[in-house]
Amino acid sequence: MIRTVRGATKLIVHDLDENARRIHFLLDSILKKNALHVKHLIFILFSQTDDIDFCNPATLLRRDTRFASVPLFCTAEPQYPHAQLQIVRVLVLYKASIFRHAFRKVCHVYQRETVDLRKDLV
Repeated sequence: MIRTVRGATKLIVHDLDENARRIHFLLDSILKKNALHVKHLIFILFSQTDDIDFCNPATLLRRDTRFASVPLFCTAEPQYPHAQLQIVRVLVLYKASIFRHAFRKVCHVYQRETVDLRKDLV
């Protein structure tokens, strides 16, 4: 069975080390809250607001060797009036064990100022 989990965080302009920590913390939180292991992951899709021109979240996550075999991709968010800036969203596609994950509620993870993005999911 294939399932998805979503999340988001806010980055800091031009601080690559802090942004890498935020991306890692987001993914670690998603894994922990959903009782997942990297071996369950099929791929991770990031999107980022167009004002983030200083880093790529997929590249930042590749610093973590645990994700070396997970396909990572990043794309640009469409621009909308009044949209929050410096936001990275993530969609994680994973294999769910019938016994372990299939009937468990998915826990989406929205960190920092991104909680307002999807109050219906948090």
